Amino acid sequence: TNVLQALQQQQDLTPEQALASLQIESQRAVEDAVRVLQRGLLSRLQRQNEEDAARVVRIATYSRSSTLVNILKQLLTSKQPDWQPFLQHIKMEIVCGKSTPGDEGVLMAEQDLQSWLQQQSFQQPGTVVRCTWMEDERLEQELQASRFDVLLVGADSIMSQTVVNKLHTERMVRAAQSSETVCSNDNGSNSSSSSSS
Repeated sequence: TNVLQALQQQQDLTPEQALASLQIESQRAVEDAVRVLQRGLLSRLQRQNEEDAARVVRIATYSRSSTLVNILKQLLTSKQPDWQPFLQHIKMEIVCGKSTPGDEGVLMAEQDLQSWLQQQSFQQPGTVVRCTWMEDERLEQELQASRFDVLLVGADSIMSQTVVNKLHTERMVRAAQSSETVCSNDNGSNSSSSSSS
């Protein structure tokens, strides 16, 4: 509500116009994040020389974010030409951290992603995508052990120097940064221990 009011005042918009403007910007941010994620995954697979059909791409998420859900859905339904060959034989596991207290990761896995995946009929016969959730401590250990390709986290608030999100998000990010896992928040910015994007 405060964002809508500020946008209204700055640009002299009606409430409806301000809401429409925010929705457009939100969609642009999701599309940008999908492009960044696609480039990162393709680059990672090429660098590791693991583009064979047996390779399972593992994406970790932490907490529950409608933006992350949209990013993952668009990633899996993207028609980008450089992404299509990869999508033909993708085997992907999306693992949501349980996110205690509150267990939002369980809700994101079971209500937001699993139900959507069950309704999808992916065009490519080799496409296999599954989604589950994992206890927070185990997720942190697997991030430290480089068992994920990407960690995606939401952002309740984005400030100039930091991101505010669910309790323990920083622990997950630090665990991923200590390995070769690419970290990204839902505004599309990335970091990793080996390079910053």
